Amino acid sequence: MYPYHLTLNPYPCSPTPTIIDAQILGGKRHNEAKAAILSCIEDLYSKIVGIPTNKDFRLITLIQDVGAGKTHLSLHIRGLQELSNNAVISYTDLSQVSPRNMHSLYKAMLEGFTDDYLNEIRRSVVYFLKEKAEQNIKDAKKVFHYGFLDLIKGKSLGAKANDILQNKLIPNYPNIQNVLRKEFSTVEISMLKLIIEGKLRVNAYNVATLEDIIASVSALAHLNFKFLKKLTIFQIDEFDTDEESLGFVKAVINAHLPSTALMLILTPSSYEEIRRKDISVFDRLEKANYKIDLAGSNILEEILDIVFEYIK
Repeated sequence: MYPYHLTLNPYPCSPTPTIIDAQILGGKRHNEAKAAILSCIEDLYSKIVGIPTNKDFRLITLIQDVGAGKTHLSLHIRGLQELSNNAVISYTDLSQVSPRNMHSLYKAMLEGFTDDYLNEIRRSVVYFLKEKAEQNIKDAKKVFHYGFLDLIKGKSLGAKANDILQNKLIPNYPNIQNVLRKEFSTVEISMLKLIIEGKLRVNAYNVATLEDIIASVSALAHLNFKFLKKLTIFQIDEFDTDEESLGFVKAVINAHLPSTALMLILTPSSYEEIRRKDISVFDRLEKANYKIDLAGSNILEEILDIVFEYIK
């Protein structure tokens, strides 16, 4: 039994914060960092006009000492309700990714999205196809296996769409390509099919090269903005000098993914090691749109402010 007759410690000691823990944020410098990150995201969102391009990309670096709250801040950002209306966020902890290769890194990024996001975009895509069918676009009704008998029975396209979302009906995938090929690229159509199937997360090992992975991630970012009107934010925690990680992140930065913010979270020592090991990656980090350096922020005043936030 804990004090105050509690049967469970509401804040157990844990080296890694949970999503629930991260809802609370204290410390002046942490709150200033939060404000800077939100400002970057709001600025990016406001500047996108029409179809996003490679100019609609931002790089954010968050540098802080071990155990001083950088992961807590990242998870806090990820859970902000105010961001849920204009961004979807994938959080990846590289310390938990093994072995490190391009496929496992891509898989971790896809797994970093929430189930709520996957359900939201799946619903949006299925209803997009329903609207095409209601407009009598060629082959659109065939996607839902909608025929004369359905019309007689009074079954609507909306009911058929809900059957797909509830996995009661398998859509006609060949016809999906026929309906979408005028508006979407081949890669985008492949991603849309995976979204409809509910198999986006298992796509990681179906791509052959790093270029294919970057094309898939870029397509997903474009689809997020088209269907949800939301930015895509990739948070990569514990970024270090692992060779595969460096090459992967460098490719992502060079690609300038549309309507995307890449947030790299690392320690001062890792930052210095990257400078020594890969000057080209370091140069890109130095030129980040927003460089947030919280090194040395674990002073008593900051810690007390965090404690008071938990108490409140």
